[in-house]
Amino acid sequence: MNGGFMFRRGIVIALLVAVSTWSVGCGSTQRIAPQKHVPVAKRPTPPPATSTPKVASTPPAKAPVTSAPAKPAPSAPTSTAPTTPRGDLVGARIVVDAGHGGTDPGTKGLSSAPEKTITLSIAKELAAELEDRGARVTMTRTRDVFIELERRAATADKTSADLLVSVHADSHADRSIAGATIYIARGATARSKRVADAVLRSFKAAGIATRGVRNADFRVLAGHRRPSILVECGYLTNPTDAKNLGSEAYRDKIATVIASGIADGI
Repeated sequence: MNGGFMFRRGIVIALLVAVSTWSVGCGSTQRIAPQKHVPVAKRPTPPPATSTPKVASTPPAKAPVTSAPAKPAPSAPTSTAPTTPRGDLVGARIVVDAGHGGTDPGTKGLSSAPEKTITLSIAKELAAELEDRGARVTMTRTRDVFIELERRAATADKTSADLLVSVHADSHADRSIAGATIYIARGATARSKRVADAVLRSFKAAGIATRGVRNADFRVLAGHRRPSILVECGYLTNPTDAKNLGSEAYRDKIATVIASGIADGI
């Protein structure tokens, strides 16, 4: 009996070993550690969304473009001379009277043009020269018209002139007589005398022959109360003077000479 029991026990054990080996062979050859239960962490509930106003995105500011500094405009070349030739007549009121005109041609002599044409040419250039120096100029005539002597004289009083200068050309029976002459009234003011002397010096400095300063009560000199001079620019009966006065360049030179004298003596 003991022997049969032991035999059956051995069979049972062998069966158990076989079953155990079979169950292990059906799985992994490696021993798997039992899994522990790990609790899953709950995700935090996100806070309720709040309506945030949208902000327009501002594009990044561009770096300022630094352009090369603009070159300053070239300044006008400076001149040592003032805007006007010394500005020595600024504010002076001067009446420029071109002798004769219109129906009164004046003398002609040996000149290719009558006195009225020559005097108007000189007077216009003289007026321009005086204005360049700052004077306020009134001309008794600017074209070939006749102006009464009384009206010419009245212009000096009407404008409160600091000076009236009347431009003429002379004549003489003796053709050898030549040169410029400056006239003032017999009762001339001190300024009239001073300007006459300065104009005489200006003629001499320019190398133009003169016959000095003389007195005569011509209407344009004595018919008003303002300072005045009358310039006979040469003799149209003299061949040399007539030829010179027929030249525009020479007439312009005469105008410059008179303007310079006025500026020095007024």
